Amino acid sequence: MAIKCTINQSIGEIVWGPFADGSVETLHVGRTHEKIREYAVFHGLKQRGTDVMALKAEDFGGRVPESAKRTELQEMIRYLESGAAEWSRVASAGPREAGLLFAALCNLRSGKTTAQIGKFLESRTPEQLKLVKARQDVIEEMNRLRLERAPKVDTSDSLDDLDSDGASAAEDSDSASAAEEEVNEVEAEIRELMNK
Repeated sequence: MAIKCTINQSIGEIVWGPFADGSVETLHVGRTHEKIREYAVFHGLKQRGTDVMALKAEDFGGRVPESAKRTELQEMIRYLESGAAEWSRVASAGPREAGLLFAALCNLRSGKTTAQIGKFLESRTPEQLKLVKARQDVIEEMNRLRLERAPKVDTSDSLDDLDSDGASAAEDSDSASAAEEEVNEVEAEIRELMNK
C-alpha cells in the first residue's frame, strides 16, 4: 500500500502517513539547509518536466512521438514561466490533451505522416492550438476517441440511487456524518502527534 504524502506549504511541512500504527513523519522544510531547499526547487521542476512528457503510448497508436512529448514540455514551460501561482496546469487550465489532439489529427488527416502532424502541432502557439481544438471536426473526433478509450465497466446501476424514491437519503446522511466524524478524529490525532 502506498504511503500518502501531503504538502502543507502554508506552514512549510511535508507529511507522510498515517502509517499502520497511526503515526506520521513530518519534514519541516524551514529546518533544512538553504542549499537543499534551492536544489529541491530545481529537482522538483526537472521532475515536473519528466512527468508531463510521460504520455500514454496507446493514445498515439503504440508509440509516443518525440514531437508530442516536446509539445507537452513546451506548454509546461510556458505555463510555469507565465507567472501562474498554481503548480498544476490541470487545476487552472483544464486537462492536458496533447495526445488526444495528436491522435484526432492523425485520424482526420490520414494523408499526413505522424512527423508532419507533430511538426504542425509544435509550430502552433497556445492560441493557435485553441483554435485547432475548437474546430467542429476536431471536437467530434476527440470526443469519439474519449468514448472509445473510456473504461469498459458495467455502469447500468450507477444512477439507481438518484432514480430511486429517495429512501436511502437518510442512510447516506448517517454514513456521511460517521465519515466526517472519523476524519475529525484522525485530524485531531495528527495534530496531537505533531505537537509532541
